[in-house]
Amino acid sequence: MATKGDKEIEAILKAIDEGIIDFQEAIPKIQEKIYSKLLLFQKELSVQGETITNTVKNVKLLSNIKQDIESIILDDTDYLEAVAKFSKLYDKVTALNYSYFKSIESKFKPSKVIDEVRKQSVSLVIDGLTEAGLQTNFINPVREIINTYVTTGGSYSKLSGELNNYINGYNSDAGPIDGSFVKFTKQITTDAINQYNAQVNEITSADLGWEWYRYVGSNIKTTRTFCEALTKKEYYHRSELAQIIKGNFKEFKEMKGEIYNKTGLPQGMYDDTNTSNFPIYRGGYNCGHQAYAIPTYLVPQKVRNLITTK
Repeated sequence: MATKGDKEIEAILKAIDEGIIDFQEAIPKIQEKIYSKLLLFQKELSVQGETITNTVKNVKLLSNIKQDIESIILDDTDYLEAVAKFSKLYDKVTALNYSYFKSIESKFKPSKVIDEVRKQSVSLVIDGLTEAGLQTNFINPVREIINTYVTTGGSYSKLSGELNNYINGYNSDAGPIDGSFVKFTKQITTDAINQYNAQVNEITSADLGWEWYRYVGSNIKTTRTFCEALTKKEYYHRSELAQIIKGNFKEFKEMKGEIYNKTGLPQGMYDDTNTSNFPIYRGGYNCGHQAYAIPTYLVPQKVRNLITTK
């Protein structure tokens, strides 16, 4: 049965998914250009037989890689336009969230804090997708791979194979693995916009005093057991979070969900996930699900009966 606010939630999730997909359309072409550049780089390396030699020439070639890769990415107008377009998605998501809350609470008024959070979030995602984020998450790992082979006299063919897998991706027993540039940009965009959306929701729910949540979003092949279980449970009260984030709820146990021993949390969650930040972090890396706050009257009575609230 349809619940009040369903139409608005569906519009929000659709806008987020489409925004991420639109951004990713610019990535494969750039990834191909990067790999072509690295092929040229490899041909210029000094080798003895199959072994890369530790020479001044090779070290100088390596020092140019950072600037070469940065230029390929940041001189690409399609990429910069994709970043700019993605940053505008924050305005759309904000407006759609306001529509959601207005559809449920006629007296809803947006918090002034949200505007500042939006500005900060847009600034961070642009940084993450351009100079600072590119260097840390993509360019430096490429340089480290090459540096290891150049300074230790590694195998030329093994370097070629490792760079090919790192840049273009590969097939594994678990299925296709994305190339590193696709993977990095997909995680940045997915986590950034979903976490911002969750922040808007959490700020507003706190203002409204709502304590109940619905865990919503589409389950796909790569959906973690935790998210699949919580979407099945669907409704939960804030007081349940201490047990939920430990995987201590019926649906998760029935699906034989796994707990990561190092953190004591379900697989895939951010290491520092707790009851306070769960509405923001949700299922962890690349999570496209949302925990939407709702007033008590929209929670089925049989679910409310399971919780003793003050």
